[in-house]
Amino acid sequence: MQVKPLCGCLRRPRIGWVIALLGACAGALTASGQTSDVVLPETLQGYNLIFINIDALRADHLGCYGYKRNTSPFIDSLAAEGLLFEQARSNSTYTRESVSVLFSGMLPCSSGAMGWYAQVPETVPTLAERFSAAGYETVFLSNTAVLAGLTRGFKTAHHLPLHWMLSTEGPKLTAIAMEHAKKIRNRPFFMYLHYFDPHGPYEPPDDLYLRFADTFYPNPLHIFDDIRADLNQLRKEGFGPGDPRFEDTVIRYDAEIADSDRSIELLFHALRAYGMLEKTLVVIASDHGEEFLDHDWVEHGWTLHEEVLRVPLIFWAPGKMPAARVKASVSVVDYYPTIARLFGLPTEGSALDGEALFGPADSGLRLTPPSRPYVAELMLQERAMTRSVIVDGWKYLAARKRFTPAERPNEVRQLEEVQLGLQAGTIPMTDVWGPPVYEELYYLPDDPRETRNVLDEQGAVRDKLRAILEKHEKTCRERGIETPPRQEVPALSPEEIELLHCMGYF
Repeated sequence: MQVKPLCGCLRRPRIGWVIALLGACAGALTASGQTSDVVLPETLQGYNLIFINIDALRADHLGCYGYKRNTSPFIDSLAAEGLLFEQARSNSTYTRESVSVLFSGMLPCSSGAMGWYAQVPETVPTLAERFSAAGYETVFLSNTAVLAGLTRGFKTAHHLPLHWMLSTEGPKLTAIAMEHAKKIRNRPFFMYLHYFDPHGPYEPPDDLYLRFADTFYPNPLHIFDDIRADLNQLRKEGFGPGDPRFEDTVIRYDAEIADSDRSIELLFHALRAYGMLEKTLVVIASDHGEEFLDHDWVEHGWTLHEEVLRVPLIFWAPGKMPAARVKASVSVVDYYPTIARLFGLPTEGSALDGEALFGPADSGLRLTPPSRPYVAELMLQERAMTRSVIVDGWKYLAARKRFTPAERPNEVRQLEEVQLGLQAGTIPMTDVWGPPVYEELYYLPDDPRETRNVLDEQGAVRDKLRAILEKHEKTCRERGIETPPRQEVPALSPEEIELLHCMGYF
């Protein structure tokens, strides 16, 4: 197999794609991300909202974020016409925690939405409930069962049938979205779409795989059954950049991005034909990124490093939302208050951890980057329990539970067998407020890939950021948030167990 290099141009780009990239560059020149550059003439009251969350999509694998492969020509064209945030991050690297943050505007430990079965507590008003109370139709559509239980406030919720395959289901989700759009097109609506590709197991359509490779690799590795389970041995054999097995894995991931891009393009064509885009804000986002040995591991939900935190964020509403690239750092927890501000929704009764990205101006709204420290949390008792904070380019991470990459295959396999009842024992519970067992400190402007831990060299900075996390933890404890009791696995059918295994959760 001839593997095409990650950093090279892969095919002659279409003219439209070139124009889109030129447009994106123009946007970067005309709006540098300063607050004075981005102004909305007025709110978006009366508009529709379509929020598209693309699972496990790391920002730097999109052309509009500098990737050289042509994975996302349509999303790139939207980015050229809309507001692109260059420094958007998730607040967790596990889907249920991240989506709970989106719908609540609260960090995992602030609301208690922690762990495998995280969901927004009944006492916390969800974003969908805000829209519903304002008279909007609310529709939740996904092609994964992982999000079951996160649909409170949505009048309509539809998950694709469990027996469907996990990959290449984007077109089916788009078709369902089109059907619902027809039914509600004469009423204001909030539609949430969760495309599960490019989440593992990376099984893209053949034609999109061949966009990035001349031939099919004969012996692909399964991301969960082969790579995660045998990564230690694979690394000894040279698995990594340049190895055909590794390159094939990344190609399949990129091809699934291209599949989602194509599905979203089909959705836009339909919505334009229905006349629904003129008064609609479309948000393109992701719940978290994906790791490809950036820190000696694969996939997500294990660490809070940049490759799994950095996500795309694009606001598209031509005529209302300016075309610009914004350098200010934002995160998922800011989406709730931002959307509420844009659509004139109340937020009383919500203890929001995020901040609205737009504030009142003389005429309309002006971009106002968050002033609070960025905080992320990953609270998976079975894998890792870590918090991180970023202030002035300094990033501090504090782990309560951590397996090294070498330990993960064996330790996690044992824990998951206990969780499923295949092995006697219980999952060791770690106090979410306990002392860190491992700490890291990086200065991202000089070390964006987090390769040099300067924890011992920068004691004053470490103590400052550690104190910020301790203050956050104190606030959470005062709200009565405690370490969740051991979470029992719900009664699952054989088909559901197989589905969760295929998705890499068991």
